[in-house]
Amino acid sequence: MSARKPAGHMDQHPQNDCDAISYDPRFDEYAIPSGGALQLLSYCAFCGDRLPESKRERWFDQLEALGVKDPWRAELPAEYRSDAWWKAPAE
Repeated sequence: MSARKPAGHMDQHPQNDCDAISYDPRFDEYAIPSGGALQLLSYCAFCGDRLPESKRERWFDQLEALGVKDPWRAELPAEYRSDAWWKAPAE
């Protein structure tokens, strides 16, 4: 998971300015980093709102359908390195 400043829902919570919660746009996931592990969040730590459902399984499924066997080592299509793959309009 990337250590980028959270986007989306967390933009409305300035108390996250110390980056306590990270966001991975590929999977639309929020997490609290702890050493080398991540605690994924289903609810906002600040207001209790339900966060978006993770798109992690869909990401792996779609890459597998494209013939990508190991997404951690393969050269991925550009859209799968960001949130573009799930934000793109359906064909």
